[in-house]
Amino acid sequence: LEAGGGGPAAEGARAILEGYEEGDENARYRLAVALGDLPPDVALPALRSVSERTDLTLAQRYAVASSLHRAGETGEWDRLAEGLREEAEREPDNPNPAYNLACLHALAGRTEEALDLLEDAVEAGFLDHVWMGRDPDLATLRDTPRFAEIRARARERAGAEDFTR
Repeated sequence: LEAGGGGPAAEGARAILEGYEEGDENARYRLAVALGDLPPDVALPALRSVSERTDLTLAQRYAVASSLHRAGETGEWDRLAEGLREEAEREPDNPNPAYNLACLHALAGRTEEALDLLEDAVEAGFLDHVWMGRDPDLATLRDTPRFAEIRARARERAGAEDFTR
């Protein structure tokens, strides 16, 4: 992304990349997701730049691959799915690998697998029903009755907690 060129979307990508350099682990994850919301001609060069980093956590690699997928580049799916499966096996009490695998399957149009994994994530403690309703990776699941049931279960299990992400 050349300085000064490309209009408002390119300026937004430059700002996101600058924030990425300064952000903590969670911020870097969210910024990688935000890059996927930009027009593909702007998002792809920025995402490719981020994907070449060697210091990405598995969650950050997921966010980058998810955004690349939404921008039309799908080559990372198998490698990322394997990494998430391995992480899920190493950390069975961590709900994030199952949640991210659910997202990955939803992006690939594998609805039943995605819903199964989303159920697993909620059972393991992923209770952020608000993010579940906003996550662009789960958009293909939102109209299914089962998604509504899983999200309601997460809300119920969260109890009085209110997630505002």
